Amino acid sequence: MSIANPSAGILNFKTIPVDCSSCFYYGDLLDISDDDKRALIGATTAHQLNEEQKILLKIQELFNRHPNSKHQIILDFTSRSKLFGGNIEPEPDPEFEKDLNDNPDIAKHMTNRLFNLETRLYFTGDAGIRLQSFQNRIDIACPKCGSVLIVPQSFYRMVGSYEDAIGIERSHRWQKDLREIDGEGKFMPLPIPK
Repeated sequence: MSIANPSAGILNFKTIPVDCSSCFYYGDLLDISDDDKRALIGATTAHQLNEEQKILLKIQELFNRHPNSKHQIILDFTSRSKLFGGNIEPEPDPEFEKDLNDNPDIAKHMTNRLFNLETRLYFTGDAGIRLQSFQNRIDIACPKCGSVLIVPQSFYRMVGSYEDAIGIERSHRWQKDLREIDGEGKFMPLPIPK
């Protein structure tokens, strides 16, 4: 994801690709208002948080099935971790590892990530309510099933890359305006006018 603000970037586009949050519909929204574009971004964010909360609840359920485990993974993702202020030394737990291997979606979600499960669950806690608040927006509703439409991640990345490229180009132009190249091809500061 880009450092750019996706809603500001999407406001620059007339056509926005969308996916349905419930069925398999996909298509494009053409010439919708800026308010509807902002609502689309809000609905997309709420949908992503809602989906994340579903997998976090599965992780919590997995951890709850092993309440006395001191496995490194459980410690790393809970308050018992030294990273999050705990002081428990990890121990192997083959039962937990087998249970984790039987749940590849959970293992995949935890790969290359580190978060405190309790904090992240709290953060995503009202995602479902936020998503429901967009259900009555006709301009961003699926024409087939009426559910909320969302922006695909590939478009988010493209918009972010576009916004970042503009920012980098502006930065380079600004630097170029402040410097000039000497005879050896090195940037030199411009003389300050007196």
